[in-house]
Amino acid sequence: HDHTIHDPAKLEDLVSDGYVQSYYILKPKEKNCKEREVIFRFGSWFYSGKVDLPAIKSLQDIPNVIREMRLAQHKLEFVGDVSSLPASNKFVKPMQCLTLMSKHMEEEAVSCEDYLHEIMTQADVGREGNHWLEDDDTTCFFEFACDNDVSSPTTETLEAVELVCSKVYNASGVITISIYHQGTFYLQLEEMSGEFPLLDSKFPDLSKKRGGRHIKTYPRGREGWPGLRSVSIWQSALSTDVQSVPAGVVDPSPNGTNMSKVARKQRRQSMRSLLPVRRKNRLL
Repeated sequence: HDHTIHDPAKLEDLVSDGYVQSYYILKPKEKNCKEREVIFRFGSWFYSGKVDLPAIKSLQDIPNVIREMRLAQHKLEFVGDVSSLPASNKFVKPMQCLTLMSKHMEEEAVSCEDYLHEIMTQADVGREGNHWLEDDDTTCFFEFACDNDVSSPTTETLEAVELVCSKVYNASGVITISIYHQGTFYLQLEEMSGEFPLLDSKFPDLSKKRGGRHIKTYPRGREGWPGLRSVSIWQSALSTDVQSVPAGVVDPSPNGTNMSKVARKQRRQSMRSLLPVRRKNRLL
């Protein structure tokens, strides 16, 4: 008999008005062990299990690790949805924490809009006479550096987590990409154009940076995020495209939903375009 207590009320903060795809990977139990405990969120469904993954030493490793997790998808078992996942599941608290941190990151990004608009009028213009922040061919992302020695619910909750990669397709037309690795959070905004892929495991390589700008400093953190120390914005060297579905990958949907939808080329990548859209339509 299953004596696990199901408490959907505690999972209300995992409910999203957007379409969510996220990957949570725990640290290995031993230093050189490849086996990781993982959970994959596909919309409102959750799939969990143990898979062998390569080491995640830096941001550069993330795209390949997510690709490997995608290929090992058939080893994961359906464990419930947002209304039935046991509150005792070891991934619940990290997922709740990252959901909250994503909201904080969005608030920070939106609050930077006026400052970013100001620096767009300054130097560092490209050949077209525009600042790289307003170049639609440039992808930018925010970096949130933290002091992880600060005792807080966030650091304690994420202590066992090695990597989180999450995408939320919002009704506003903006895709919110959140990444957590080695105590640092990252946020990237993209515009959704046309149909979105039902299963999209492509995440950016944030190690490939070009220009950057420090925006804010928080010596003592901010409300709800005591460990936050600084916010920066970076110009990514490469933009992200939708990854095709590898042959032989099993559709994770319980109903075998068709995954053949392909997103059209994304437009309006610039911060000048995306932040006002996210501010007016943000799901906070």
